[in-house]
Amino acid sequence: MPEMEVRGSEERRSPALCGAFSSNKGKRTKRMKDYFSKAETRRAINEFLEHLTTKNPSTELEKSQTNQINYIFGAMKASTPEWDENCQRNIEQIGETLIEYLSAPSSKNSKESLDIIYAILYRFTIEMEMSGNLSPEIIKSLDKTIFDHRDEISKSALEIIDFARNKMPIAILKELFSDEHVKTIKHIAKLKKEEGETEARWKRELQEREEKINGLKETLNTYETAFNFVGLYNGFDNLSKEKNKEREKTSAWLILFGFLILLPPAIEIIIVILLRNEPEILKTIFIFTAIPSISATLILIYFFRILLLNYKSTKSQLLQIELRKTLCAFIQSYSEYSKQIKSNNAGSLEKFENIIFSGLVSDESKIPSTFDGMEQISNLIKSARTP
Repeated sequence: MPEMEVRGSEERRSPALCGAFSSNKGKRTKRMKDYFSKAETRRAINEFLEHLTTKNPSTELEKSQTNQINYIFGAMKASTPEWDENCQRNIEQIGETLIEYLSAPSSKNSKESLDIIYAILYRFTIEMEMSGNLSPEIIKSLDKTIFDHRDEISKSALEIIDFARNKMPIAILKELFSDEHVKTIKHIAKLKKEEGETEARWKRELQEREEKINGLKETLNTYETAFNFVGLYNGFDNLSKEKNKEREKTSAWLILFGFLILLPPAIEIIIVILLRNEPEILKTIFIFTAIPSISATLILIYFFRILLLNYKSTKSQLLQIELRKTLCAFIQSYSEYSKQIKSNNAGSLEKFENIIFSGLVSDESKIPSTFDGMEQISNLIKSARTP
């Protein structure tokens, strides 16, 4: 029976918690202004929190509600003036009701009373959030608890919560727009002042950034010119690497052909040493091997000459490439100097361009033709066949 009486009284009080705001706009009393700082309110909150700490939550919902109620009441006690100032509408509507629920002995052991206290605090937090003085994370935490355990919360508490979330913000906005004494004008003046200060700061920052950008632009222009010559230098450097590889290959072939040139005479000398006691055999061998040996030696000398000329040509090209790379290192300063000294001379860089963009001299005209010397070898073979 006592439980039925408590529940019935709660159901009689809960509809008032979901009603519209009072039409007496702009007539809040000083007593209401100091709601959270009143001794009666603080005593009711402290006694309820002391009782709450002695209870052992039986469900996940009660555990979440206990933690969040403790947090919200703690925030109210820590920032009493802010809550008094920014929650006047709910103070007028449900302030006394909250004290009644906190102070009623029957509320301390009733789950529905805990739900309704939780829902009333939800209303206060929504209004506090609308003032911009409360972190949205608190509302997110409350909303998550309500969403996860909606089926466990009493119907009366859900009506208060739904009103706070769906209708109360609209009612507050309507009251703000119709209240002549709201601090909107002061707030607008403050915003206007802040806007002027912000505009001045933006202009100052914009000017500073513009100066930095102009400085960077000049630096980038210098870098652009420098990078153009860096790219030219890299092109010559890649060409230099290729020519170095070509020179190394040619050098290897030169060593090989030099060894092959010495090979026929060396073989002849070894044969002579081995058959020095056999003159007839030595004579026969010499007759049959002399001409091929001499021919092979001449052919090897011919190709050795071609390789040698190619090697010299490659070295010459490398020297010219290194000259171009060296010129790229100081041409930027040279061009600036030329502009200052010879501002009216359009050909101030003509010599540089002639060197940089001219073809590599390889002395190809001096390289012997493929059939040079073949006539002399042919005549030598004919004379050997003639008896």
